[in-house]
Amino acid sequence: MSEALLKIPELQLYSTIDALIQNVRNDFNSATDVTQTYLYQIFGSIPDYGHYNFFKEAQATLITTEDDDRHLVVRMMFDPERAGIPTIHINMPEETSGANGIGVDQGYRSALFNQAEGTYTEVNTRRFDSTYNIIVTSDSNFQVIVLYNLLKALLTAVFDHLSLLGLENPILGGQDLQIYGEIVPTNIFMRALTLSVQNEISTPKLFSKKQVKDLIFCGEISGSPYKNGE
Repeated sequence: MSEALLKIPELQLYSTIDALIQNVRNDFNSATDVTQTYLYQIFGSIPDYGHYNFFKEAQATLITTEDDDRHLVVRMMFDPERAGIPTIHINMPEETSGANGIGVDQGYRSALFNQAEGTYTEVNTRRFDSTYNIIVTSDSNFQVIVLYNLLKALLTAVFDHLSLLGLENPILGGQDLQIYGEIVPTNIFMRALTLSVQNEISTPKLFSKKQVKDLIFCGEISGSPYKNGE
């Protein structure tokens, strides 16, 4: 099977984060010693904050099942109906043109050949600088802090994987988000981990061209091949 020309970064990011969260759950559930789990490696040495224990809070937030009313899930786009429950939403606030070549980068990707029809279709490519907000929401500010820092650790650990997916040169940042009361209740806490990447799309042109099958040369002999009348 040939490589897909068009990749959807939001879907790749969604699948990656969802798999990372599930991996943390599987790692914890299969462990015989919780001190050897990834969750403990991240939060186990952090001192308590008042009556909050980071590792215990992370365990209560992450290690749940689908039967749990507060089961953590990942959503594509922002889902206001789940804002009060621990949720990770993926949103794209900005995308701009990146470093592009002339001629819509024709030739960067091989043309698509249809041998049966004797045609080929050229492929255009464009690069983009994209920023994604990975928004964490909950009615617990401490859960938001735990999830935000866990995501930052997890994504840092898989930078090479993101690059292989085509989400190149990843840069992490973050910000608190202002809550709009008409969309989300005021007792909801929100924080966004920003991921800036470079990515590209390739797309076939709408019209195909005929392949060259035969070359016919028509020429004339000019002058005599012999010298001195031979």
